[in-house]
Amino acid sequence: MDVILTLEGIGLISALRVDNEIEVSDEGADGFFNGSDLMILFESSNEQFNTFRYRSYPLSEVGKQLLPIVQEESNDDYLIDLGKLLREDLQEKVDVCVYRVISRNANDLELDFDVNLLDK
Repeated sequence: MDVILTLEGIGLISALRVDNEIEVSDEGADGFFNGSDLMILFESSNEQFNTFRYRSYPLSEVGKQLLPIVQEESNDDYLIDLGKLLREDLQEKVDVCVYRVISRNANDLELDFDVNLLDK
């Protein structure tokens, strides 16, 4: 929590948390992409429509303006750890997998579905 307060104090994030919602159905998948090599993918574990919620701290306007000058590096280990936590929390509702990105064309990603990195 100290980190959150520090980031809010220097004006990089808003201390007001935002409620986010992801809807998963058997008609498609959704997920988080780390901008580099991996994607956490959420798929329906049954034929029902499932929703889950999470909270985040949005960047402030200052944070958004500074983001392009920061040398941003993706952290694959962090994304895998996050995937494991989400898999445990959502096991009743949603299948959570982490796949390596084979190729990317704008917003279209091709994933290596042969290896779920959460199963290693």
